[in-house]
Amino acid sequence: MNFLVDSSCRAIHVTNMDTFYDRAIDVLKLESLQKSIVLDIGCGLGHSSMKLLKLFPSIERIIGIDKDIDVVLKSREVVSDTKIVIQLGDIELGSGLHQYKNKVSALFSTHCFGYLENPNAAFQNVYELLEDGGRAALLFFRKSLYRSFIIMLRTHPILKTMLMDDGLVFSEYSPITYTPSEYADILRNIGFKIEGCEEVVKCREYASVEEYKGYIASSIRLKHEATIEKFYLMKKAILEVYMAQYSEISDRNLPCFKEVFLQVFISKPKDCEVEKLYFPKEMRLSAKDNAGSDEEQMLF
Repeated sequence: MNFLVDSSCRAIHVTNMDTFYDRAIDVLKLESLQKSIVLDIGCGLGHSSMKLLKLFPSIERIIGIDKDIDVVLKSREVVSDTKIVIQLGDIELGSGLHQYKNKVSALFSTHCFGYLENPNAAFQNVYELLEDGGRAALLFFRKSLYRSFIIMLRTHPILKTMLMDDGLVFSEYSPITYTPSEYADILRNIGFKIEGCEEVVKCREYASVEEYKGYIASSIRLKHEATIEKFYLMKKAILEVYMAQYSEISDRNLPCFKEVFLQVFISKPKDCEVEKLYFPKEMRLSAKDNAGSDEEQMLF
């Protein structure tokens, strides 16, 4: 495949991830969120929480949630605004979140749900956290040709033996590959109203073919058991496979990496009584978190 001329590889819809929040405001009819409790799931170092506060300065409080204790501690050093509170919690397991059940006006999450092994449980927990009429906006990874290439290398009977144990530079996304319509069906079955469920494409362009090839080559680390000549021949062979089967170009005719994300906008109907819905025990928010810590209780 000649990726410079084959239009089937083009990134047709290129978007800036920052537009996700603008889209959420438009689709979910979010206004000031004044006196609202907002959750930011998978907040990392708190940059997304700070962006939300900039967009909605009259928010009463933003609760940033991350399951990595080291990240939580670091983000508390980074975030200085008293309206933002960073806490330890796991949206998939429900741990550390029970004190917010039915109290959240809006929930945001960027680049989190694509890493989960059981997103269905996480969706269920989102439903329980939202108040009646509450809204949620989720943005997460869905697919890419580069990811398919990495999976091929890891499963190929010969090529996988050439790789170092940490020989691939790649984020460990969830193996789940639902289509947008399948995600929408899952969310409807939980009880959500689907306000929007659409794919967007993030495109990282390179100025030249050689620069593009250089990144691919640098992202693959092979074992040094062979001679130098054989080592470079193996790397060249792998690179040729990538260029022939997985390479892409942007709408500006430049070599690129294209990642497809799903942005989901959902709401919890006001007339829905949570108590009347059946939630499997393993998907419910952890009962041991019912009381919450003294620090968490003081938030309300």
